[in-house]
Amino acid sequence: SVLRFLIPLIVTDVLMLFYALFLCFIARDVSSEYQEGTWVTASVLSIIQILILSIPVLVIVDNDTNAYYFVRVAVVFLMSFTVTSLIFFPKMYRFHFNNDPTTGLSFRRS
Repeated sequence: SVLRFLIPLIVTDVLMLFYALFLCFIARDVSSEYQEGTWVTASVLSIIQILILSIPVLVIVDNDTNAYYFVRVAVVFLMSFTVTSLIFFPKMYRFHFNNDPTTGLSFRRS
């Protein structure tokens, strides 16, 4: 009975991840100043990797509630932290350490 709800969620998630990869592929020719496709692609691939590694572990620890809870919390943390760091750390690095004065000004005005 749970699979009736779980399978459509998994299929939808996988389809959205592959659609995001497709959009990154389409936007690969955008100028590098505005392009975030590299980091979005890295985020999507890391989400896929975390899912591939976590699903068997969740199946293995299904009977132990403490371990199951810990693995689920770790998966949510890893996904959130990875996406946040891959999207925002390059921006913060460019903002603080870029020698181009016009880039810093454009960040400060927006």
